[in-house]
Amino acid sequence: MYLERKIDNDLYIWQHNVNDVLVVQGPPCVGKTISIQHYVKENFEHYYIIDLEDKIGKKFSNKFSNDIQNSKDFSPDLSQDGDTHGLHPVFSFIYSNEGALENSKNSVLIIKNLQFSKDPAGLINYLNQFDFRLICTLEDSLAKYSNIVCSPYIYIAIMTGITFQEFLGLYGAEEDYITTVDGIGVQEADDRNDKNGKHNDIWFTDALEVYQNVGCYPEVVETYYEDGDYYNEIYDQILKVCKTIAR
Repeated sequence: MYLERKIDNDLYIWQHNVNDVLVVQGPPCVGKTISIQHYVKENFEHYYIIDLEDKIGKKFSNKFSNDIQNSKDFSPDLSQDGDTHGLHPVFSFIYSNEGALENSKNSVLIIKNLQFSKDPAGLINYLNQFDFRLICTLEDSLAKYSNIVCSPYIYIAIMTGITFQEFLGLYGAEEDYITTVDGIGVQEADDRNDKNGKHNDIWFTDALEVYQNVGCYPEVVETYYEDGDYYNEIYDQILKVCKTIAR
């Protein structure tokens, strides 16, 4: 299953601004990569993920560090028959790691964990010379990246954990609840069938109590929605977050 998120609208806006690079900023384990992959799979022909934290990502950073630091320009020489001979080294690198990416607007390169780059802005500038679309995820505070935030060709989307409104969307009740910050009121949803055909009697107070117990991590919410259990998944997510903080 896929949880519809507010980031989906940001991805749509980014897709139709063809010159923009998308930077998705948010804490770990809130579903950045999952949402990006889901959208890209449905709307583009090819995509490839380079995680700057893993071995392949570190190898990529080391291989192109000189080109990035020197702002090396290029005219990509791309073969049309899929042969890596004559390809720009970026594409050769991707193919050698069992990936596929075309130099076209129908392809997306996803750079995960941009905060591990020694020169994030330089990396974006370097990769933005290609025709493929570029998405980066970032777990650090945007305050550290003023040269990225102020760039006219970078579209920034902020992603948090699952909001209560997104949680209600699981039950098809998102539009039936009216909640406002200034407390105008709450409209309770009628009993209805959700998107998967299951019948749910979910009221505002009950839903809020469940949401407070389940939390905002997508994997925990999915586990609860599918089988009603979330304790083990919460424990796993806490471990993931602790490992992320400790690295």
